[in-house]
Amino acid sequence: MKKSLLVLAGLGFALSLNAADLTDTCKSYFSDIDKMVEAYKKAGQEQQVKMYEDQKKQSMDQLAALPKEQQDATCKQAKEMFAQVMDQMKKQGLLK
Repeated sequence: MKKSLLVLAGLGFALSLNAADLTDTCKSYFSDIDKMVEAYKKAGQEQQVKMYEDQKKQSMDQLAALPKEQQDATCKQAKEMFAQVMDQMKKQGLLK
């Protein structure tokens, strides 16, 4: 799971305004990640949860500052990579 957070940090968390300023693609991306973070919470992985929460606002703000087309392209790529990470984690037995 740590590996997935590192990948996420490299994908979209270098990117941060308000969720209302994000495209639907980006909102969906953050929603997908929020679901994973909930699993971390249930598993007692508080360090990973804190790391994500610390980076989320900044990432959303940076994404919101981008033109909508660039937001969509960035978040679409991030969603695809996130899906690949999740599939890999399932194959390794780290997720159900």
